[in-house]
Amino acid sequence: MTDRHQAGHQVALQLRTSEDALDVALAETLRLAALMVDARRAAGFGAALGQDALDEVLAGVAAINLARADVVSAHARLADLASEQDVHWNPQAVERLQAPS
Repeated sequence: MTDRHQAGHQVALQLRTSEDALDVALAETLRLAALMVDARRAAGFGAALGQDALDEVLAGVAAINLARADVVSAHARLADLASEQDVHWNPQAVERLQAPS
């Protein structure tokens, strides 16, 4: 595998790791928000209790979602760059290109 293909592969792996991490962060933070509401209701507290904290958690959800959207957009740009520069990030594709005809 050539250096540029190896670099492309490393970037692709890290991109996938980043996307997965953002998905986990988003899902876990959404679960936290739901748990906060469910726990407050189960305890019999009024809706006003903890509203400020819930607002902050939901602001965090929005921030994570924006970060996720940016990484998804970067993924598309990186895929375009890889295509433009003839960088093959998939090891199997590179092996096929290098195989004798």
